[in-house]
Amino acid sequence: MINMSPFTIFKSLDVVEDILKKTDDFIIKNSPFDFINSLINGEFDNEFFNQNNILIDPSGRKYPKFTNPKSEFDCAIKLFESLKLDPLGANDPRLWTYACLKIYPQYIISRNNLDHTLNRERLYRYFFYKGSSATTNVRNTISKLWWSVNQTYDNTLQDKYEFTKLLYKGKYSQVFQDVSQRPLIFSNKTILKGYLRFMENKQGDTSKIIAPIVLNHIKSYNLFHMDVDQVVALLENIFEDVKFKGMV
Repeated sequence: MINMSPFTIFKSLDVVEDILKKTDDFIIKNSPFDFINSLINGEFDNEFFNQNNILIDPSGRKYPKFTNPKSEFDCAIKLFESLKLDPLGANDPRLWTYACLKIYPQYIISRNNLDHTLNRERLYRYFFYKGSSATTNVRNTISKLWWSVNQTYDNTLQDKYEFTKLLYKGKYSQVFQDVSQRPLIFSNKTILKGYLRFMENKQGDTSKIIAPIVLNHIKSYNLFHMDVDQVVALLENIFEDVKFKGMV
C-alpha cells in the first residue's frame, strides 16, 4: 500500500512568517544547504510542525506519494487529482509552504539537484510561496505542478490532459519555461492552449523567439476574445513573418 499524508496546512500566515524568520536566522549562522539538511533530518519538526501550527483537512484529502518522481507530468496529475483545490485555495502560502517543508522536501532537493551552492533566493523560491501572481505559482517547485495542470486540462476533450502532456513533453521543456516566465500567457488558458498547440510540431529555438513577440501582442491587442484555433492561426502568421525575416 502506498502511504499518503493527510492534507495539512499551516494554521495562519503568521505561522508562515514566523517560520520564514526562523529560517533566516538559521541560514545567517549556517547556510541554505545546512537548512535543508536539518529539515530532512527532522531537526525542525517540533518547532515548525507542532500541533499548534497546523490544520488538518476534515474531509480526508491526502497529499499523494510521488511514485514516479522523475516524471513531473505524473507528479502533477497525482497532485491535481488528489488535492481537489480551486484556484483560490491554490493561492495559499500556508498550503504550499507546508507541502514543501514537510511533505516533499526530498523531491524538491532531487528535482532541483540542490547542493552546497544553494543560495537564499533559490531556497525561498523552492521551499516557500509568497505572492499570488502567475509567476509565483510556477516558481515554487510544488505549486507549479498543480497550476500546470489547472491551466491546461480540458474536460471537453477525450483526453482532458492533452494540453498538459504538450506542456510536459520532453522536447518542450523550453516551452514551459517560456510561458511560465510570462504571466499574461500562462494565466490565460485559451492563449496558453493555443500556444501549446502551435508549438506541437515546431523545432529548435522557436519558442524562445516567439514567446516575447506573443507577449507584446497580448499587451498591444485584445486577444482575449479568441478561441484556441484563432490563437494558433495568429501564432502561425507571426511565425511566418519571423521566418521571412530569417530569425528561424
